[in-house]
Amino acid sequence: ILNLKLGFEILLNISKIHKKVTLNSDDDHEKFINEMFNIFLKHKLPFVLWFYLSIKDYTSKNNIKCIVGDSEKNFMFYLCNIYALWNRNIKTIAFSHEIIYNYAHLPISEKYNCIPDCKLVWNENIKKFLIDKYNFPKDKVIVFPDPRFLYWKKYPKKEKTILLISQGSSKFYEDILNTFKDKNLINALIKNGYSFYFKPHPGELRFDAAVNYLNKLKTIKEIKIIDELDFIPEYAIGMSSTMIYELLNAGSRGYFLDERAKEIYMIDDKESKKYFRKNLKEIFFEILN
Repeated sequence: ILNLKLGFEILLNISKIHKKVTLNSDDDHEKFINEMFNIFLKHKLPFVLWFYLSIKDYTSKNNIKCIVGDSEKNFMFYLCNIYALWNRNIKTIAFSHEIIYNYAHLPISEKYNCIPDCKLVWNENIKKFLIDKYNFPKDKVIVFPDPRFLYWKKYPKKEKTILLISQGSSKFYEDILNTFKDKNLINALIKNGYSFYFKPHPGELRFDAAVNYLNKLKTIKEIKIIDELDFIPEYAIGMSSTMIYELLNAGSRGYFLDERAKEIYMIDDKESKKYFRKNLKEIFFEILN
C-alpha cells in the first residue's frame, strides 16, 4: 500500500537534517531502527503525509470500494477514515481489536465525526457508550462477534485445565509465586485431576523484570509454560487480558483479578460478580468446592 519511492525520498531528505543517534550497540540494524524511530518522533508530519497520499493513490488506482480495519484507533485505518470523509464512494468497517473504554487520545471534539461507516463492537454496553459519549449514529454500531471469538471456536475444550494469562504484571507474578507455595492447595487440585498452564504475553519478554519472573516460574514444576494456546481451557485467569474475555466467549470460565476490567469490557454490575476475584487462592478454593 505504501509508495516506496515517495517514502524513501522523504526519508533521505529528513536524514540530512536529523542529528545522528549514538548507541552503545554496534548492531547496524539496531542503529537503523533507532534512527528511523527518532526521525519519526521528530518529524511526524511528512510521514503522516506519506501514509495518507499512499492510501489515496492505492485506493484510487485499484478501485477500492470498502476498507476493513481492526480498529479506528489503528493509525493506518484512522487515515483511511480521514480519506473516506473526502471520498464518499469508499466505505469503512472497523472491528474492536482494542479496548475502547476511552478514546481520549484521539483528536476528538464533542462531536466525534471521524468514525467508520460501520463499527462492530463486543457487547451492548460498548455500543451504548459510543452512541452516548462519542456521538456514534445508532445505525453505525453493531454488536457482532469479534473474529478472535470465532477463532477459538475451532479448538477443543480441555476439561480440568487452569490457564494463567499474563500481561507482565508483577502483582500477578507475585500472586502466582505465593499461591504455589501452598503445596496442600496445589496438590489437592492436582489430586482432583487439574493441570496448570501459564501463557506469557509476547510483548512482556522485552523487559528484564518480566523475564526474571518467568525464570522463577520455570522452577515451579506444576506449571507448564506455553507460547501458543491450541485448546480451550476450563478456567482462564489473569489481570484484565482481552484473552480472558475471548475465552469467556469460547466457553471457558473466566476470572479477572484487576477491577478495572469491569470498565474496560463494560460488564454489568450484576454480571461482574461472576468474574472478579481478589486473588488466585480465592479462585482455587472455589474450584475445589
